[in-house]
Amino acid sequence: MSRPPPPGHRPAQPDLQAIFNQAMAAHRAGQLDMAATLYRQVLSFSKKQFAPLHMLGVIEGQRGNLAEGIRQIGKALKVNPDSSDAWLNIGRMQAELGDLAAAEKSLRRAVHLDPANALAHNNLAAVFDRQGNLEEALNSIDRALTLAPSDPLALGNRAGFLSRLNRHAEAQVIYRGLIATDEHNAEAWLGLGKCCARKAEFFEAQQALDKARALSPALPELWTTMGGILAEQDRHDEALAAYDRELSINPHSEEAWYQRGAILRTLQRHADAAVSFDKARQCPPHTTRSLTTHFSARLMFCDWSTFDTDQSEIIKRARDDNFSALPLELLRLPLTSGQLHKAARHTAARTFAGIVPQPVAATRSDRIRLAYVSADFGDHPVAELIAGVFEHHDRSRFDLTALSLMKRDGPMRERLATAFDRFIDASELSDGKSVQTLRDLGIDIAIDLNGHTRGGRMQIFAHRAAPVQVGYLGYPGTSGADFMDYLIADRTVIPPEDERCYSEAIAILPDSFMPADSRREISPDTMTRREAGLPDDGFVFCDFNDSTKLTPAVFDVWMSLLRQVEGSVLWLRAHNPTAVANLRREAEQRGVAPGRLVFAPSTPLIADHLARQRLADLFLDTLPYNAHATASDALWAGLPIVTCLGKTFAGRVAASQIKAAGLPELVTHSLPEYEALALKVARDPDLLKALKARLTADPAALPLFDTARFTRHLEAAYTTMWERACAGLPPAPFAVAPLPR
Repeated sequence: MSRPPPPGHRPAQPDLQAIFNQAMAAHRAGQLDMAATLYRQVLSFSKKQFAPLHMLGVIEGQRGNLAEGIRQIGKALKVNPDSSDAWLNIGRMQAELGDLAAAEKSLRRAVHLDPANALAHNNLAAVFDRQGNLEEALNSIDRALTLAPSDPLALGNRAGFLSRLNRHAEAQVIYRGLIATDEHNAEAWLGLGKCCARKAEFFEAQQALDKARALSPALPELWTTMGGILAEQDRHDEALAAYDRELSINPHSEEAWYQRGAILRTLQRHADAAVSFDKARQCPPHTTRSLTTHFSARLMFCDWSTFDTDQSEIIKRARDDNFSALPLELLRLPLTSGQLHKAARHTAARTFAGIVPQPVAATRSDRIRLAYVSADFGDHPVAELIAGVFEHHDRSRFDLTALSLMKRDGPMRERLATAFDRFIDASELSDGKSVQTLRDLGIDIAIDLNGHTRGGRMQIFAHRAAPVQVGYLGYPGTSGADFMDYLIADRTVIPPEDERCYSEAIAILPDSFMPADSRREISPDTMTRREAGLPDDGFVFCDFNDSTKLTPAVFDVWMSLLRQVEGSVLWLRAHNPTAVANLRREAEQRGVAPGRLVFAPSTPLIADHLARQRLADLFLDTLPYNAHATASDALWAGLPIVTCLGKTFAGRVAASQIKAAGLPELVTHSLPEYEALALKVARDPDLLKALKARLTADPAALPLFDTARFTRHLEAAYTTMWERACAGLPPAPFAVAPLPR
């Protein structure tokens, strides 16, 4: 039996350094529990030892206990605040937790204490990247590479930053160097494929991605990138399969869910698209893009169950200085022109960052060489509106080129091909080759008919394809880009006080900026009301806008009108079965029999659609996004439109056309006024008859439909732009003087 130690006796202190060394060995061997026990044994003799406190924090981080790891390393830093490694480790954990501001501060401290800490520079670059500050990310990775020039991870990161800054050629050099060193580097093959895809070099991109797939079929973003290439080529089923493969690997890929939804939306599978967008919205970090896309997807089938919540959240985010979202999606929201400008600027800055345009000199010639650039040269509303303008251009003064960004077939495509001096299929040309094509042709003014719409390739303009670059028609708003010189508009869609909300100089046309084709045919074989499912008697309100433009507030007004006008019906497009069912339910909830909503199916020919509009009495416009080409159709068919003037370009287009059609009294300035005017027209048959007579007496004589006169105005705008460029003057706002009628 052992004796107790005598009073005042202390046991001999173990060799703490030896224990710490054992702990480190266990830690390196991955024996985290044993290492933690040994670190704590050291601390049991002295609680303020930096190294074991630091290592315990590292272990917690390795276990995924990030908050505890940060707490432990924080205790270590109180003992030694000058440890670069400790600041590096705590910064990495803060970044992993999503506290990017704290992570940036910690990592800056790490590199300040040890400027030769390449890993700290790498991690700081990753934080800048997540903050959207690619220039700073590139600066940090360059500092890391001065310390470790051949580090493949840092080189790969640098190439990734360069590519996202649109410096694709530089990025491709790095990726090819990494592949030359290690042909089994799947990440480098993937990066090379992304670069090629962003330059629209789809064949080369596919080759690189096939290499990456063979090496590592579960590589993150591989299948999303492949899906993007397939989608660009309209190979929708294959693209969907690629996104589904990505989601089988990473079910929380916001990008894959988002792109999948975009394809389903293109295929008119609206309910399925909404499910995908909803999934994207649920993925961290829940970006504004996924929120706005989810919002517009639900609008497609008139599901307004989350309308107020979603709209309020987006409007709240729009107040943020860093607000960024897809500009086209925002047009459906009650935002201001200033908020839309801010979002477009952020989008342009992010999308086209790093592209350095090469200047193109303005040189005079016998004819001004115009290039219209569009993905919509076919059976599309943009082509239907502007076809007559192409045909009316004065070929003695203007040389015309079409750069078609997407393959399209059909009668309109054939008609357009004959309207130009040359029609170039650029669907398989890279951005660089498209730019060079326009430069080789000596194009003076390049006109973008897409803007922020599907199929547009503003990268061509970002590289500066022509001395003068103009946005027109396809997108009702600002590009947000400093490389677009002018935007063609009129004084209704852009009042003087709003000009500051546009990145471009505004060219104001007389009457309306909207072109119209006076050759459009209206079928002589008009169906009867009964054949269209309409009542023989009774007032027919109608709206043939896309379902995404329908909102609860405007629908409230429509249902109020139906309640007040006995026997009336509302005639709408049959967008999709889900939208039809939802709208009928919404009508019933507002005290209107669902049967008073009549839905028109699609017609194969636009001439038949124009003809059947003559069965209606009054077109009711939408807000905050008006009827655009749809308004032109209605007015050409002789159908009056009541509109409410919106706050932005997209919400003023119908008003612009109605005024140019000689019916300015049908433009209202509030929803109560809109409802009152529609009710007045519905109750006054003589007023309705007079309105229709003014539209149908001689449509081609109305400013809206005088295609020849409109084209002269447009040519005057081009001439002013070109004269300024030739004189060495910068773009400036101006107004075209109206020609006599």
